[in-house]
Amino acid sequence: MYGCDAHFNQSVLPTDNTHFARLQLITEYYCLPYAFDFVTFDAQEYRELPLNPDGSFELVFRLEGELPLDTLGDAFRLGCVPAVHLDPMISAPLQLDENQAHYPLPLPDTVRLFQLQGLQTVKQPGGKQLRGKAHHFQSVARFCEKSDWLLDEGQPENIYFQSLLSTDLLGRIRNRIRFLAVDGEEANNLPSQTVCAHLTGYHVQAMRLETGDITVSEESVPAHLRARNITPVSPDFPPMVMGKPDWSLIGVLNNTPFLIFNTDTLKTFLGLFDCYAGHNRPLSQQMQHDISGIVHLEATAGDRIQNGTGRPIRGYYLHLTLHSDCYGSEGDMYRFAQVIGHVLSCFVTENNFIRLNVYHRNATTPLWQFRQIEGLRREM
Repeated sequence: MYGCDAHFNQSVLPTDNTHFARLQLITEYYCLPYAFDFVTFDAQEYRELPLNPDGSFELVFRLEGELPLDTLGDAFRLGCVPAVHLDPMISAPLQLDENQAHYPLPLPDTVRLFQLQGLQTVKQPGGKQLRGKAHHFQSVARFCEKSDWLLDEGQPENIYFQSLLSTDLLGRIRNRIRFLAVDGEEANNLPSQTVCAHLTGYHVQAMRLETGDITVSEESVPAHLRARNITPVSPDFPPMVMGKPDWSLIGVLNNTPFLIFNTDTLKTFLGLFDCYAGHNRPLSQQMQHDISGIVHLEATAGDRIQNGTGRPIRGYYLHLTLHSDCYGSEGDMYRFAQVIGHVLSCFVTENNFIRLNVYHRNATTPLWQFRQIEGLRREM
């Protein structure tokens, strides 16, 4: 049985499958707290499960301490899962100009952008065939520098697009698209044509839905099942606007494990994800309060036997000391430490591991010993 471990193998919100994908857990932990209130029971781990005559079985929770039964209510519910409100969308047509590389992304006032997926040329009925070399729009994540003279004859020329975020003087989020050429410079020779953006977004009206307002499920849900939201819709959170913090974050991501496995470096790194001081002051204060609870982080190298293969692998034993007064409960401290453990795995190469032990301040015996996590960073 495990709790929020079920959601640490992958992010709640969709993200690219990279070795830094787990960094999204920091944002989700603070901005989507409901998603970590689920407990998953994996019956496949138990070969012999005693069943009652009617085919049911009993699940017994053994908890430390006492629960206030008069206020517990219906806190324990079966058949509940996190639900994500994101829809595929297509933007309004965007007319390109060969002398312009930056364009505002046309979105309705009630739509917010989550992720830009791609661009597609809009073909008008009866329109003329474009002259000149064909062009192919690619995400900047797939950028590959290539000189014009290396292009095969007749091969479409790549034009790379990048989604940019900025804020105006009133703090409103502005979405823009930037085009780059194969040489990495801004594309000032765009084809004169119309394109539309394929994106993933959400509707701001949904954030006003309260508990029980959602009663209609998707078509893929069997007809005999009914869906109902047991929590209000989580408010959206502002994205990290591009600017100086980006370079600080990139600089930390290039650190070696022994540089990031340091008390001050870890606290600085986690602080870079606090971009909510101007939007949600209580949330920003909670993040800073949790980070201030990190007393000490120490790392030692060692070997372990890899599960499944039986061969030894190198790794790091992390000893994290936390000040319990900085957290509302031991449960909050446990989750915070668990987030740190999974995030730090992004800095360890594949076929290496980390194992996190958590201590109370001034204690020598571990309070929690987390399971081994293998690294995600690819070897050079």
